[in-house]
Amino acid sequence: MSTFDTNGEVKKYLNLKRNMKVELMTNKIAVSTKMAPKAIGPYSQGIAVDSFLFVSGQLPVDQNGDVVEGGIREQTKKVLENIKIFKNNDFKNALSIRHLDYNINGAVLIGDLSVEWYHHENDFDGSPSEFPCDLLLMDLDGTWSDSDSDGMYDSHVDGIGDTAPEIYVGRIDASNIPGDEITILKDYFQKLDEYWKEEAQKYKLIINEVLNLIESCEDSRVLGWIYSIVGAFYGHFGVRFGEDEKEESGLIDECIRFYEKALIHAREINDKSMIILILYWLDYFTITKRKYKYVQKRIVNDINEIIELGKIYSRVPHICYWADMLPAVYYAVIARMKVFTPAQRKIYTDKCIEYTNKSFNNLTFIPFSSNSHSVLTSAYSNLATFTTDKDDQKKYVEEMFQHAKEAEKFAEIYEGGMARSSGYNRGIPQRFEQ
Repeated sequence: MSTFDTNGEVKKYLNLKRNMKVELMTNKIAVSTKMAPKAIGPYSQGIAVDSFLFVSGQLPVDQNGDVVEGGIREQTKKVLENIKIFKNNDFKNALSIRHLDYNINGAVLIGDLSVEWYHHENDFDGSPSEFPCDLLLMDLDGTWSDSDSDGMYDSHVDGIGDTAPEIYVGRIDASNIPGDEITILKDYFQKLDEYWKEEAQKYKLIINEVLNLIESCEDSRVLGWIYSIVGAFYGHFGVRFGEDEKEESGLIDECIRFYEKALIHAREINDKSMIILILYWLDYFTITKRKYKYVQKRIVNDINEIIELGKIYSRVPHICYWADMLPAVYYAVIARMKVFTPAQRKIYTDKCIEYTNKSFNNLTFIPFSSNSHSVLTSAYSNLATFTTDKDDQKKYVEEMFQHAKEAEKFAEIYEGGMARSSGYNRGIPQRFEQ
């Protein structure tokens, strides 16, 4: 695995709350970089397909198009340096595309893959230094230059308004360990999988113990809250840890089963606040995991009920927030479905915006702001797509970016959970940046 591979050969999204999912990146990618000579015709500087990189014919010229001085030795060296530039820049293009299309914010490169070096003329102690620099891959909107063409970058200009990476990159390299590299890596990932499976089993054992303890319990309030917690566990577990569609579907089915049991007990004691929370999370998990047949059977009644219950708690903001967000999430999802006409989708989008804006008035737990802003980002991107009026489109795009930036701001503040995942959901606005 020491040969150059366009896509890192095996690319892992590393989120320790998920079960180390692998994505094999097999798209055809047009490679473009300011570091190499520009294409002088209607063609790409290079094309990456799977494990192959096809580079256009290279001349001994620098990034400005000037022929380097010297003879065959210097010119050959420059041609090879130009080709080398495409290696890491191809990684960067691949990461950029995944970041835009799939909203990933982290990636791990597997294997003995090329790395670029940076020359800093005046380091911390005042002396020059040289070091490997993966910030080149992480900074998707910055500009990097090699002013003296010595093969090392020596200047960096920040991207749009910030110095922060757009994506985080790590590496796992077993090439220096004795033995077959691929076997070593497979064993490593197998151990990780086994670890998380063991952790999952521990949680399930705890849940089973709790369920056994309440077998003889007749207190509907206790049963309602415990079944709600168990339903939430299976819902979050299915979203974050399901290894394949079948397992994920099974976990969400368990989520539904326990939330439905919780709802029965909540109705028995007429605990309206508990009913609101159960309805929100029950429908949230089934909507986001596309259990549309199940959703279709109950969503209209659930929305009507939760809106009416929300009126009762008009002076209890944190309850009203959930009563507003369920219809907002529902309308946000169906507004993206192309089975509806543009006119219908606009109606649903307007309703989504109406309920989400109401949710801000009842927001008491600030981390959930990222969720509301993320929903509005999606809504205004829909409106920008539907409208044919240029002025309206400009207005909607500005609104979209405003909410996207707000969502990302909260993602930066909070280190985990829904606040961070919702806040980094910026794939839609970034398409408009192109």
